[in-house]
Amino acid sequence: MAQFKVAEASEKLNVSRNRVYQLIKGREIGFHLEGKEYRISQKQIDNYLKRNEVFPQSISKKAEELLQIFLKGGIQMTRPGKKNQGESKYWNFGIGNVFVKGKQRLKDKSGKKYPSYYIRYYDESGNRQTIKAKGAFTKKQASLILLEEVAKIGSKRENPVEENHDISLREFWEEKREKLGIQENERKAYDYSITKFFNPDILLSQITVRKVDDYVIWMKERENAPKTICERLKTLRKILNDAKERSYNLYNGENPVRKSQFPKVLKNGKKEILSLEEEKRLLSYCEPHIKPIVITAIESGMRLNEVLNLTWDEVKEKGIRLPVQRTKDRDERFIPFSLFPGMHKVIIELRKQSQQIKDSEFENKEDKKYVFLYQKPLKNGRKKWIHPTTIKRSFTNSIEKAGLEGKITFHSFRHTMITREIIRDRIPTMALNKITGHNCFKMTEHYTHFSDKALCQMGESGTQIGTGKENQIPKISEIPSLYGVN
Repeated sequence: MAQFKVAEASEKLNVSRNRVYQLIKGREIGFHLEGKEYRISQKQIDNYLKRNEVFPQSISKKAEELLQIFLKGGIQMTRPGKKNQGESKYWNFGIGNVFVKGKQRLKDKSGKKYPSYYIRYYDESGNRQTIKAKGAFTKKQASLILLEEVAKIGSKRENPVEENHDISLREFWEEKREKLGIQENERKAYDYSITKFFNPDILLSQITVRKVDDYVIWMKERENAPKTICERLKTLRKILNDAKERSYNLYNGENPVRKSQFPKVLKNGKKEILSLEEEKRLLSYCEPHIKPIVITAIESGMRLNEVLNLTWDEVKEKGIRLPVQRTKDRDERFIPFSLFPGMHKVIIELRKQSQQIKDSEFENKEDKKYVFLYQKPLKNGRKKWIHPTTIKRSFTNSIEKAGLEGKITFHSFRHTMITREIIRDRIPTMALNKITGHNCFKMTEHYTHFSDKALCQMGESGTQIGTGKENQIPKISEIPSLYGVN
């Protein structure tokens, strides 16, 4: 096997003679002595290169090809300057810089530590980029990474990305549906509004600010709510933004929808809450299966889906424990019966009712686990117990009969409960946040509503605050009789 002297080995390794002596001294490369001279075999050289070379020869050849692109690309040269603080070694290659920063932490397969190499160059926009030369253990390897990065910029300048041709609204919508996906609100806005005004075959580049303004006027003439108009404009804006990101030849500068003036959505600062008189009137018109649901919501402030899907497994001896999966804030909640006697009495009555219902009387046996049930009439004249998945129709009829149409929703019960408890001042604010599922007092404050007249009457105990009416909040002891339970 061929044996090489130090000078010959340095040529094979493409390093200086001093570096070969350093490798021998550090036992990084195999060797043997012939008299007083070092000898290194071809196998020992191959083993060293295999152990320490990160990049295969193919990448070196690729770097040479990229160098030709770089020479044609006219890349901006690195500006001369002093090395920055923390950079221990610094080399300027004209096309960019290579420098060492930090302690020797990188390890190769043999366990030897190496410093971290970084490269610095200017991109096609003239912005300076500094990145870590990942996997580089030597200056040569780091310079190859620098060459490859700079050559990529040269290839971009030599072969710039051409913008796609213009595209119609219909064509891009189909492309968006297949590749990007669409949401339900976007589909409704496109089907029921955007394509009713804009011709589906219109080119996206032809959608100008003036046409967007005409679209807004068209929606106002059809008495669309300001919130609806804003949602549809957002959908149109997103369509144009997505097309622009996919390099279609569209508007120059700002999105035309963004330049158009969105209608102001007035926020209703005063949320309508129930007075005692309105609560009594609503309960008197509620159907039998709706009434316990409304009472539970007014008492506990639970949301509609939390009340409607309440199961007997969640009803404990001392209260209701809602699991993480059932709460909006994904946090377990406990609602004690001791604080809400009206709800407790309703739950007791419903448990007695549930125990009296036979399994054969259920349309679906799985509905037996739910607290709130409904007797559904069948065509043969019989009735079956089911779990109501929605109460929209029954609840809407009840508020219409009570004269509260357009004033309250089911969520108004949550506003009512929190406002009343703040006035009663019997539950600490932190405890009220825990019961209602609010993470901060700011959300609880959002659900609390005081009228100017009521603020002047804060000294009077039990005055209802929120509606501006001088109705009394029911005392805790009066609540069961108010709801008609003993």
